[in-house]
Parts: sequence; C-alpha cells; structure tokens
Amino acid sequence: MIEILSKVDSAFYQLLIALVVYIFWEFAKNTAEEKGAKKVLIEGLVWCVIICSFLNFSLGDPTCIITENEFRSSLCIEYKDDGFNPTYTDRATDFLYYFILLYVPIIVGAIQGRRSRR
Repeated sequence: MIEILSKVDSAFYQLLIALVVYIFWEFAKNTAEEKGAKKVLIEGLVWCVIICSFLNFSLGDPTCIITENEFRSSLCIEYKDDGFNPTYTDRATDFLYYFILLYVPIIVGAIQGRRSRR
C-alpha cells in the first residue's frame, strides 16, 4: 500500500511540474507575440534567476529544536531535520535543476511566439 501511495505521489509531482512548464511556455509564447522574443528572453532570464535563487536559498539550513543559551550566543543542541547543511555542489545542482526547468519553456515559447508573429 505504501508503494502505491509513493507512485501516486510521484505522479502528482510530475503533473505539477508539467503544469508549471506549460504555464511558463504559454506565457512566454503569448508575450513574445506582443512584445518580441528578445524582451521575453531577457525578462524570463531575470525572473528565472530570481525564482531559482529564492529556491536555492531555501534549501537546507536546519531548524533548531533545542537550544542552549549562553551569554552572547546560543548553541543548538538538536536539529529538527538531522542538521542537513547543503554543500556548494548541492546548491549549484539545485539552482541548475530549477533554472533549466523554468527557462527552457521560456526559450521554446519565445521562439514559437516569434514565428507566429511573422
């Protein structure tokens, strides 16, 4: 039963990713028809960097459950999520994963919007 729920959860996650990709593609295509592909690519790049940076900064940084307060600082005794601290490689791969996931549909949508504009 747990394996079935795991597969269903994975399917919903993949559908959510497909929905986000479709929304970014459709928005880029419609905007490229109005404003042009170059403007869409530049604005999309800026927005993707902002979104991916936010997602990257939210990776890791464990929550402290039990602290021991000292005179000038506090010391964490127990972490909520076993003290996961992501490395630079983890952060870089997380950033690139979300960047590719969000920016490739913008590129494709901008190209299709430019073609339909002509």
